Amino acid sequence: MRWANPPVAWMMHAGIGRMLDAGLVFPAHRHRTGRTRAPRVALEAYPGFTARQVCKYSYKSDTAAKQTPERTANRRLILKALVAGTAGLGVALSASPAWQRRIIANGNGDLLDATICALQAAHAATLPRYGLPRGLDPLEGWIASVPVG
Repeated sequence: MRWANPPVAWMMHAGIGRMLDAGLVFPAHRHRTGRTRAPRVALEAYPGFTARQVCKYSYKSDTAAKQTPERTANRRLILKALVAGTAGLGVALSASPAWQRRIIANGNGDLLDATICALQAAHAATLPRYGLPRGLDPLEGWIASVPVG
């Protein structure tokens, strides 16, 4: 388990108890709760995959000095594809011009990443079994809307 850079395992370790307590269902891991209410589905998302379908260059930085006009232009390009439905997902983004400006202006990319994650989950929700590939190893999991192979 890798604990730093990126701390994915650390985040999962810290959050799994809370997610289970919230009654989330993890279809990629074949985990279901015993609760009888409608399931709350948890899918893993990876915004960088969808972003790279549109733009191969960096669109964000946590360092203010590296939040360049080029990265802003790349966020604009990615957002335009999300709105047009041409980012490789079976859904398109509907967002007000004010929200689009906020997403583009957010130099660390958190708003764009969150938007892409939501669209990846929405795309997966339109597919049978959330698009989970047959023969999926439940220990490995699967990232929503990312083809296997």
